[in-house]
Amino acid sequence: MTMKHFATLILVAILTLPAICIAQKTVSVSDTNKGANSWMPVKLGSDGGNVYNNVSFYKKQSICNSDTVILLKAVNTNTYPVKIMWTLDDVTVSSVIIQATSTLEGSCDASKTTEDAAKLIFQKSEINKSGFDKKKWISTLVVTKF
Repeated sequence: MTMKHFATLILVAILTLPAICIAQKTVSVSDTNKGANSWMPVKLGSDGGNVYNNVSFYKKQSICNSDTVILLKAVNTNTYPVKIMWTLDDVTVSSVIIQATSTLEGSCDASKTTEDAAKLIFQKSEINKSGFDKKKWISTLVVTKF
């Protein structure tokens, strides 16, 4: 092999090595599912905002005990506790209390689910019937100082 051939091989190797390394990027499971498990803002008004009386609202779809559910999360940025009330069926008023500067979220993890947090889990059967109708939930949503 001549010096010219050897130099050409070295040059080709140097030019192709970065492309080979980039193509070998490892993709983790968390990267591919990042969007599926993320909390998304609940659009409360025509402006697209998710904050009502200094409480931010988020939602995500999840699987709890093999059932598809909608989980809600409320973040209270007030310096006082708030009571959040809503109705989904024109009869039953649901409510939760969130302490000052704290978060309450529905969770599939039973060890994290309090009585109030359990009210932020909407089963698929509820969603398909008279359950989590986002427009109705938003239209009846009330956040007051507790």
